[in-house]
Amino acid sequence: MKNIITNFIFFTLFFPLNVIFGGDDKKRDNLRMQKSEIRKHFLDKNQSKKTSRGAPLFPGANQVDMLRSLLDAPPEKLRILRQTIERVEGMSLEQKKEIKHRLRNLRNLKPEVRTKELKTLRNRQNILGKYWQTLEPEKRKEEMRKFHKMCLADRTHYFNAIKAEH
Repeated sequence: MKNIITNFIFFTLFFPLNVIFGGDDKKRDNLRMQKSEIRKHFLDKNQSKKTSRGAPLFPGANQVDMLRSLLDAPPEKLRILRQTIERVEGMSLEQKKEIKHRLRNLRNLKPEVRTKELKTLRNRQNILGKYWQTLEPEKRKEEMRKFHKMCLADRTHYFNAIKAEH
């Protein structure tokens, strides 16, 4: 009886692992084929397939995915995206290079350092947002416009001045 129970436990625990890891080569190849495609599921159950390198399988797939995400986005997020696009359009080549460099440096940081930096940036954004909310709408718009046109050093001075006041 003890032997039967031991065999039962052995087969119930290890047989599924054997099937998964010890299957034939054809099954393993099919599994690899499935893993080579990444399927992105959407709320409407459509799928956009991409290769493992992230390249779209058909021309225009990236635009379709972008349009889907824009259609699903709330109005506030669309407003923020529009403002960001307008700011990027107004940047000089030097400003764009500087931001690309800063983003590259941020991406290359260790995860814990990156998390700390992003937390600092969010805190800074919250302080600026609270300050700007205290201003009259026209004054706020002008202050924000000036801030976005400043270089990094001037932005730092501006932020430090606001932080010291509040």
